[in-house]
Amino acid sequence: MTVSFDPTSIHRMSIEEYEQFVADRDLDDVELIDGVVYDVSPEFDLHASTVGVLFQLLHERFPGRKVLPAGSVRIDERSLWNPDVYVLDVKPDFDFPRYADAAHVLLAVEVSLTTWSHDTGIKLAAYARNGIPEYWVVDPRPGGRIVRYRDPQPAADPPTYASIVTVALPDGRRSLGPAIDQLEQRA
Repeated sequence: MTVSFDPTSIHRMSIEEYEQFVADRDLDDVELIDGVVYDVSPEFDLHASTVGVLFQLLHERFPGRKVLPAGSVRIDERSLWNPDVYVLDVKPDFDFPRYADAAHVLLAVEVSLTTWSHDTGIKLAAYARNGIPEYWVVDPRPGGRIVRYRDPQPAADPPTYASIVTVALPDGRRSLGPAIDQLEQRA
């Protein structure tokens, strides 16, 4: 049996519709990307540990900025995401009335154990399209890598970044500090 997919049959929703949808169904592990609701993978221990390490490292590197290990960011009218860690161009004690938006994001980070193609595909394009200045995708397993995307090219088809740097994580998440130092040296 062949199953065909008709992209015109998708109902894209706004953030307000999404909020109601999530509340009506008591959903927790979903994100809205370009108006489509996607399930979010369960968090493995390695994922949660990596988020903690990244939060600490970025908190040290961005004094005076708000660094968060969780929460939702309004990327555009049809995208409300939960980056694993992100840095906002506001003071640490600043609170948004509802969500931070793309204009305030300096850096978004996704820890990618099972979602690499999603994080380097649809998410990367949407981050670039909405002008997020810097985006990292991290595979924290031994022999993994961190990929830094900078200089968004929103008009490209698909939207992408002009600067892409990859640094190896030979010891997985234990290599994050030195790897981030390497990224900073490769500005």
